[in-house]
Parts: sequence; C-alpha cells; structure tokens
Amino acid sequence: NLEWAVVFLMLFARRLLTRPWGSVDYSLIVYATLASLVYATLEYEHINFVSRRIHLLSIIAAVVLNVWLLMEFVKNRNRDALVLGLSLIGVVALGINDLIRHSAPVDSTQWQTPFYLLQFGAPLMFVILTSYLISRYSAAQRNTAQAMQREQQARSQERDRIYQDLHDDVGAKLLTLVYRASGKEEAGIAREALADIRDIVAQRPTEEQKLRDALEPLFAECEDRCESAGLSHHINLVIPKDQSVSAVLTYHLKKIVRELLSNTLRHANADHVEIRCVCSSTELQLRFTDDGVGIAESAIPGRGLAGIRRRVLELGGACDMPNEASGFLCAIHLPLAPKDP
Repeated sequence: NLEWAVVFLMLFARRLLTRPWGSVDYSLIVYATLASLVYATLEYEHINFVSRRIHLLSIIAAVVLNVWLLMEFVKNRNRDALVLGLSLIGVVALGINDLIRHSAPVDSTQWQTPFYLLQFGAPLMFVILTSYLISRYSAAQRNTAQAMQREQQARSQERDRIYQDLHDDVGAKLLTLVYRASGKEEAGIAREALADIRDIVAQRPTEEQKLRDALEPLFAECEDRCESAGLSHHINLVIPKDQSVSAVLTYHLKKIVRELLSNTLRHANADHVEIRCVCSSTELQLRFTDDGVGIAESAIPGRGLAGIRRRVLELGGACDMPNEASGFLCAIHLPLAPKDP
C-alpha cells in the first residue's frame, strides 16, 4: 500500500500544479505495479527484507516530492505547492521514523514500536488537503459568480451605450424621415424601423415584463397605422393586469403583430382589420384577420409570413394561416411558463 500511496500522492501533486502527463507519471505507475508483483511472488520469509528496501525507495521518492514542492513555492510563489509540501513534511518524517525503527539491527525491544506511526499521519494530511481543496472550490465559485456579474454589467452598459447611440443618431434621422416622408407608406416604414431598433437593443431575455404594459403601446401604434392608412379596425386586448411573461416572448410578439399588419397594409387591399389577443394563465392566443384579397392556394408564403412561423416555433407555439381566396386569417397559440406554486 505504501508504494501506491506515494505514487498517487505524486500524481495528485503534479495535477494540482497543472503538470501535463508525461514519462514521469508513467514511470511512477510502473514502479508501483512492479513493487506489487514483487510482493506477490516473494516467499513469506523474504518479505520483510525486500519490503524495507522498496519502502526506502518510496520514502526517497516522497522526500524528492517534498523538496520539489518547496522549490516550486520559492520559485513561483505557488500556494498550492506550499500547502501540499508543508502537509507532507510530517508524513515523510513519520515514514522515515517507522522505516528506521523496524529496520535498524538493534537488540533493544524498546527501540522498536509494536505498530507503525505513518498510519496516523496520513489521515491528518488528507484532512488538511481536503480542507484546502474545499476552500479553493468555494473561492473558485465566488470568483466565477463575480466574473459573471461583471460580464453581465459590462453587457448591460454596452447595450445602454448602443441604445443611446442609436437613439441619438439613427433614431433622430429616422424621426426626420417620418416627418419628411412624401407618403404614409414611407412614414410607416420609418416608424417600424424606429420601433425595431428600440426593441432589439432594449431586449433583456432574462427579465420578465407585464404583458399588458408591453402590448398596450404596440396596439396603440397599430391603431395609429390603421387610421393613417384609412383602414377601419377593431383591436381587443384581453389580458390580466398582473400577467407577467418573458421579455423574449413580448419581443417576438411585437415583431409578429407588426409584420402581420404591414402585410395587410402593403398587399391585402383590405378595408377592415381585427386583432384580438387573449391571455390565460397557461396560454396566449393571438387572432389577426382582414377582409383583403387573402392568400391563394397556389401562393408561396413570403419571407414575412415564414418569419412569423419561425418565431412561433421558437416560442414553442402553433401557427395556423390557411390559404383562402378572400380575407386573411392568422391564429397563433403560445404557451406560457407555469408559475411556481
């Protein structure tokens, strides 16, 4: 057992100090294996004689390990090497004591002890190392948490900076286009671009939002766009005031509603639009209809409608847009994460 204990301790020390596997490690394993084979093949009366010499080699290896650890600390100020080296000194001293007491050719029976002392020193060393490794693990967890917090703060600051730059520069230019647009369609496109920039930059996926507070400005925007286009409309929002959802869901929902309305305004030649959003504790239902030209059965959905389907699938929902010769219907069902009891 002593040979394998020393070998595993040396392997542990090399891993602790981030040394790569090499010829030293393989040589240690071969040494311990050969020692075990020698013990297994010896006659009983020769075991003491041979084992004392093999143990001497193991003790020498432990001394070399201790010297290497202390030199590693002196050279690189490696705290791991210092802790391991200091905890190993007592164990090596007890091992040398045992080897001398049971190997010296003396006649006094009081010189030799009836049991080995090494077995009492090794557990103490393992307690010290275990305590140190636990403290290292705790420190690594704290450092990781602090690093993640700093990274999150840096991302938030960068997001705020980008948003401010877009608001001050691009946003101002888009707002100028809104007022200088020659037609309602150009003004609507500029408004959409302005809203998209705000949503993309301000999105924080880990946050939750009050769904009604997030959607009311959106549906007010839809009413303005319909009125500007001379389109009659009926918009119904049935959402509990305290219903909270993820920022990701509200972000995609805004994009979906804007894209549906943009398709109607640009392509449907419709006179009336209905938008109904109903939310329960487990599901959100969005129903969008118009009385325009609809989608013919042979028609191939464009990028806008394909993008809507993709967003719904990302949210784990279902989307139904039947092909009809007159009128357009889009029914969307989105699951909501259940609240903790």
